[in-house]
Amino acid sequence: MSTAAPHRRGLHRSKGLAWVVIAVLCVMMRGSVADPGLQLLAQIAALAGTGWQLEGLKASLTSTGTGPLKLQLTATAASLPDPLGEVKDLRLSCPVLRLRGSELRCPAGRLRLRHPLLSRRPIALSFSYSAVAGLSLQFSDLGLARGSAAGLLRWKAGRWDLGLKARRVSLPRLSAVLAPERARAFQPLGTVDIDVQLKGASRGVEHLSIDLDVEHLAFADPSSRHVGEALTGQVHLSGERGRTQWSVQARSAWRAGQLYIDPFFVDLAANPVELSLAGRWRPDEGLFVLRQGHLSQQGILEASATGRVSLDESVEIRQLEIRLVKARMSELYATYLQPLVIGTSLDDLDVDGRAEGLVRIDAQGTHVTARIRGLGLDDRQGRFGGSGLAADLRWQERGPPLRSRVSFERAHVYGLELGASALTVESTGGALRLVQPVSIPVFDGELKVNELAFEDLGTEALSWRLDAALTPLSMASFTEAVGLPRMSGHLSGMIPEVQYRDGVLAVGGAILIRVFDGAVVVTDLRLEDPFGTVPRLTANIAIEDLDLHALTRRFSFGEIRGRLSGRVKDLELVNWRPVRFDLWLATPENDRSRRRISQRAVEAISSLGSGVSGALSRSFLRIFKTFSYGKLGLSCRLRNGVCLMDGIAPAGDGGYYLVKGAGLPRIDVIGHVREVDWNELIERLQAVTRGTAATAP
Repeated sequence: MSTAAPHRRGLHRSKGLAWVVIAVLCVMMRGSVADPGLQLLAQIAALAGTGWQLEGLKASLTSTGTGPLKLQLTATAASLPDPLGEVKDLRLSCPVLRLRGSELRCPAGRLRLRHPLLSRRPIALSFSYSAVAGLSLQFSDLGLARGSAAGLLRWKAGRWDLGLKARRVSLPRLSAVLAPERARAFQPLGTVDIDVQLKGASRGVEHLSIDLDVEHLAFADPSSRHVGEALTGQVHLSGERGRTQWSVQARSAWRAGQLYIDPFFVDLAANPVELSLAGRWRPDEGLFVLRQGHLSQQGILEASATGRVSLDESVEIRQLEIRLVKARMSELYATYLQPLVIGTSLDDLDVDGRAEGLVRIDAQGTHVTARIRGLGLDDRQGRFGGSGLAADLRWQERGPPLRSRVSFERAHVYGLELGASALTVESTGGALRLVQPVSIPVFDGELKVNELAFEDLGTEALSWRLDAALTPLSMASFTEAVGLPRMSGHLSGMIPEVQYRDGVLAVGGAILIRVFDGAVVVTDLRLEDPFGTVPRLTANIAIEDLDLHALTRRFSFGEIRGRLSGRVKDLELVNWRPVRFDLWLATPENDRSRRRISQRAVEAISSLGSGVSGALSRSFLRIFKTFSYGKLGLSCRLRNGVCLMDGIAPAGDGGYYLVKGAGLPRIDVIGHVREVDWNELIERLQAVTRGTAATAP
């Protein structure tokens, strides 16, 4: 038996893994294969190639003379490109090594090594090498992240390609090794099938193709603001390396699971998502050029994009153009718009219609163009809505204002019906203003908007101002729309200097409303959180010389002739319900009109003051249809749901005059109840206007 044990130390540079085999062959050639006892040994301190390095390499080739050649290769460690890291304790054994001419073959080898991603079981491996055909290495039964993998590596004349197929790879295990920080943050679950094709040369990878088939992916960050559940889909990535850049293509399709990215929730089973992109990656510049991107979400939207994005140290959009090809407004609102307006008046809408648009981002800022047709929206609480809305919108972040046009066929705000109208506005940044006055039909009248301007749109500092006038409209239509008893006459007025800022709507001047041949003047009007869930209104109201005949003739309340003035001081409504005010209504001191009150009106007022009526109908006064009176009036001081009542003058036995008679036959109406539950008082008023006032037993 003869032995030869040459040693090679130091660092050796290699252009491919086949140099390991070649190095062993060089050692082997120093001996004689025909020798009946052969043992060849080689030892190399380090062997390196582009992106990898072997340390502590030892090779042993033995033969018993009559038996086959046997090859043993070991290495203490192998450094691989990130994120693969370091492999330790490599042991390759080839029990049958065949040399036929210039071809070296190992048909059934075994490889053992230690790596966090790999199991400890041996890997089945076979390889062949010749100067003409190059190196071919095939492996199987690779335990990869609790799954299994197989692959083929080929190398020839300085070029190589690698194919790898892995099945049922554990995503928790894979991410824990390759991206430990993200794994700790998101705690992923699920499995993935992986198909990889890599081609390259001495300078590294030149072509890649990666296919991922993900099953039941789940993740959640500690804040629960990014959560995925049972996500199932496919991802494809391919790239070709040029001299200075990569040509990249990617596709993904997600068909099942739920995704929550605060504040958005997407059910991918109901609305599958497909995303594709093609572009160029320039590593030296840290720049990705998106030539074409496409996003489709079934039943919601379709969009495309182009642009240039810097990915050097941080993500920076240099130029981006997103085109909304089509969108269903009902689904777009429910999925992507409603979550942004939770807690506002816009978070509970029924929406339909379609939209398309363009968003462009560049060095000059953001530019938006949108076209909306057939938009309908209705607040489910009935506060506002509209149909037949159309808009051609143009807006830019900086620069001169751009004009947009908005129109609608019908709209309503708190019961007020608005007719078809069109508005032209100018906008830039967070500012928007009405270009010219517009008249909006309101029932049979008009709301003439002289000024409308917004500041800080899209921010918490939103503010706006309004100056408008209301031309006469039918009180019958108005009262029916707002749920009041039907009244006659007309309503008109001025609405000056209305401003909204910091969630508060305030009127700088006085709102003048002309109604019932008199006037109602509203001052100090403030409305907090006007479209929120609990709006709060405060105001002072002066009532001047109303015609009682025009006011009462349409009610079952009865008929009263004369005039009425009064005030409502420190009015406070919460969620449109009165919680506080001081009310005083009475005949004006300077009233020179003829004053008459019907029997029905006397009974109604009696019911308000005492809770009962019918005494008049049981007396001889029932033969009179109307009575003259000198003065009438009442007051109510509302506190804590209780109305503290009073009249125009004190009467005997602690009572108070609601109506003080004049002439013959004389009729006085005296109230005796001082404290009345507000809800009960409203019920009494509703009862008398329906003709169902309570009667005395």
